[in-house]
Amino acid sequence: MIHREIPENIIEKAHKNKGSFRNLEKIRRLNSHRFVKYLLYERAVLPKWDKDRLTTDKLQKIQWLLNIKEFKMLNWQGQCDIIQKAFIYKEILLTKWEEDCLNKLSEKEHTMIRNFGVSLDQNLIN
Repeated sequence: MIHREIPENIIEKAHKNKGSFRNLEKIRRLNSHRFVKYLLYERAVLPKWDKDRLTTDKLQKIQWLLNIKEFKMLNWQGQCDIIQKAFIYKEILLTKWEEDCLNKLSEKEHTMIRNFGVSLDQNLIN
């Protein structure tokens, strides 16, 4: 059974693109503005090959986001802007990890230079 709150055009696209009716139902049950839900519906029924399709994994991350107090304080447009970033959570997370690694490498390099500089100074004294 498909709930009558899910827009007809979304249901048609879901049938055409083999969308997840389970995800559509999860979206329907969200305590969110109707425009936010519609954004999610539209993404959930994109063709399977489309990288922007809302998958179960991405929906889980968005559900985490919906539980953040500050997120709930945003208007629906602000929420949609943040959700757009949640769709690319993997890229954002990988970029953050890469930055963290570079920072650690930089710290290690600075430590090595400091240690090397100290040992050079000691050698010059001796």
